[in-house]
Amino acid sequence: MSKKIIQSLVSFLALFGVLLSGYIVLIKALQTGCSTAACNAVLNSSYASLFGISNASIGVGFYLMLLLLSIRREWLLALIGIGCATLVSLILLLIQAFIIKDWCFLCIASSSTITGLLILITWLYQKTPQKPSIDISFGLILCGVFLTGPLLHYGVNTVINTDLVIIKVDGKSYTESAIDSELGLRMMTLKNQQNQLRRNWAYEYAIEREAAAKQVAPGVLMQQVFPSQPSIASINAYQNYLEDTYTIVFTLPPSTRIALPKTPNRFAKKGPDNAAFQIVTFSDIQCPHCKTKHHELNELQARYPEAIQIEYRHFPLSHHPQAKLAAQGSWCAGQSGQFWTFLDETFENTNNLTQTGLLSIANTLGLDSKAFSACLISDESQAAVEADAREGIKLGVSQTPSVFVNGQYTTETITAKSLGLTN
Repeated sequence: MSKKIIQSLVSFLALFGVLLSGYIVLIKALQTGCSTAACNAVLNSSYASLFGISNASIGVGFYLMLLLLSIRREWLLALIGIGCATLVSLILLLIQAFIIKDWCFLCIASSSTITGLLILITWLYQKTPQKPSIDISFGLILCGVFLTGPLLHYGVNTVINTDLVIIKVDGKSYTESAIDSELGLRMMTLKNQQNQLRRNWAYEYAIEREAAAKQVAPGVLMQQVFPSQPSIASINAYQNYLEDTYTIVFTLPPSTRIALPKTPNRFAKKGPDNAAFQIVTFSDIQCPHCKTKHHELNELQARYPEAIQIEYRHFPLSHHPQAKLAAQGSWCAGQSGQFWTFLDETFENTNNLTQTGLLSIANTLGLDSKAFSACLISDESQAAVEADAREGIKLGVSQTPSVFVNGQYTTETITAKSLGLTN
């Protein structure tokens, strides 16, 4: 293979790297995720950016710089640059393998591109070895070219996330985000309802195809699939069947993200703080749906302990008279490191959440009876539960369970598939 062909190939791969990194910058800004589920955990993790600037935008600047070096045939500088990039790429791959435990095919494509460039540039440098030379003007140009990457990050995010003034009252302007923030969960619920309607449309379309294949009416098919009142689990299972059979892929627009206040109770969290998915639940121990959600999230977090962090916030409802005392009991148990175990027990014993019943649970867990009894009716435990509830009210929470995934309110069933995690 001639030297000119190799040089052209280096330029082509550098240009490909620019386009690939630029695409990643765009999908991160749009929050659409990858076209496959596996990479979402990687792109949403804390390792996908450096000082608030996405790694992909840094990649754009690097590949542009490499493209310029290839055009000028500066193979020594190109070799130094690609050597550093290879080391960074290897570190990021190790993070994917051992910390995030998921793979992004776009990141792998970028790593493969870097590996190919390392091989080609090494070959070119061996053919035309150069002595180090200092050119200040060219160095400044290289720095300027590299900075286009971070500038792209801010430019794309600014354009996509432009906050427009949509209402004026008495001459005062109100932006879209300000109004949506005031509306809180009402607006987020509406957006979720829009997405649910879109999901239902896809399922209805698939059901029509399924019915046509079996030569029955859609209504008859539903009676065959669900001869009695269907459970949530059976509905989810059938929807999964439709998604797999008819290759349904959802890339629905996400709801608005909100900044959730951090809980002062570290024991109410399960999973690492750098987990790709931070799931916060405002819950009531006497609420049957909360029990189902509690088990659902516990099982999911146990399967993906490094990728998921779940956080429990108390939101006892007024029509559940024993919920607040049970919440106070879990807080007291948390002081002895038994928060989650106590919570599990209370959800399984919702018919006996009196002071005596809670003390019985505490004794079963080996907690100090006298200390627990005193804590249970203390002002401190009551204040802790009320603080959780106040935070929920500020966010617009009015029902339980209210679940937020990475700051986005959701009413949908949370599964490994919906999060983009591999099974």
